[in-house]
Amino acid sequence: MVVVKKWNSKQGCFESLQESEEIAYAQGVRNYQFDGNLGAYSQKEYKQWVCLSNYISAETIDRLEPIAKSSNLSREIISSTKEQRLRDEELDTDKDANEEEI
Repeated sequence: MVVVKKWNSKQGCFESLQESEEIAYAQGVRNYQFDGNLGAYSQKEYKQWVCLSNYISAETIDRLEPIAKSSNLSREIISSTKEQRLRDEELDTDKDANEEEI
């Protein structure tokens, strides 16, 4: 599976391409047309990547992609950070309450 998105710097988000462009890029990936522009990759890490990337399924990609398939990353990161901070505070509060009971 190849997922192709285009970065829109004005909007600060990834956008989907036209289907014909997406197909062309996906075919280029499958034909290794972009590999000549990539940096060196050690064989040890390459073998590990090949092995691990076999576990990336369409369901994994769907789970990791933004719900709207195009999203404002900065907004997501800020929201995610705030949510994580709130969860951490709740855990700290629960931990403190449990320690007081002991």
